[in-house]
Amino acid sequence: MNMQYFAKMIIALGIGMVIFGTLLYLGGRLGFGRLPGDIYVKKGNFTFYFPIVT
Repeated sequence: MNMQYFAKMIIALGIGMVIFGTLLYLGGRLGFGRLPGDIYVKKGNFTFYFPIVT
């Protein structure tokens, strides 16, 4: 395998991971994790979350 090809693939994967991480970060801040239709039960010390719609 050519080293230049390998270097380009590593750079592309790194850029993809940065984009994916940014989307996850912004998605969590905008509240997309708690949409209507998701099951969320909190009883005392127990929390159950089942994302159906998300």
